[in-house]
Amino acid sequence: MVFFPINDAGGRQGLPLRPLSTDALEDFLGTAPAAQRAWVESAGFKAEPGQVCALPGADGALEAWVFGMQAQGWLHQLAAIVPKLPEGDYRLDCDWSREQRLQASIGWGLACYRFDRYKSPKGGLPSLGLPGDIESDSRRLVAAQGLVRDLVNTPTEHMGPQELADAAAALADEFDAGFSVIEGDDLLTQNFPAIHVVGRAS
Repeated sequence: MVFFPINDAGGRQGLPLRPLSTDALEDFLGTAPAAQRAWVESAGFKAEPGQVCALPGADGALEAWVFGMQAQGWLHQLAAIVPKLPEGDYRLDCDWSREQRLQASIGWGLACYRFDRYKSPKGGLPSLGLPGDIESDSRRLVAAQGLVRDLVNTPTEHMGPQELADAAAALADEFDAGFSVIEGDDLLTQNFPAIHVVGRAS
């Protein structure tokens, strides 16, 4: 599961993910507990884009993760760290705007994409908790792009016109939309002669 909902009343919350820029690292180290400061320094964490570092709590257990921010592009902020995080639940702990969090969450979802029609991937993926203000949009946009990727990645012997039509019909049914197929000689009567010729040749 790529995403899970965050419920303010309790339930799954996930470990905090705290972004740090290189400029903010010094301030962070100046206020962090000694154990966390020592851990970050010994790990060689410099808040460079894509870097991650686990932070211990007062009891020695894992409390949070910090990660280096990308120089630009909110879509890439979380995408770069997905492969570096162990399987588990996470949530953003930052003051980013709704649009910034939405873009970052979409990037997370895209980075978690796996084409598994023929072979199941090994190992699990990290899951990101989504607050209510971005949950629906994040899921919807990631699902749409995942569908397109699946259609593109499927070999042509398993993804011909009929399979594409079936995928479109399934979407139309899901969203109560209109759907029709033009095929055979109807392509000629409705002025699609080139498509008709290509179809006959194939």
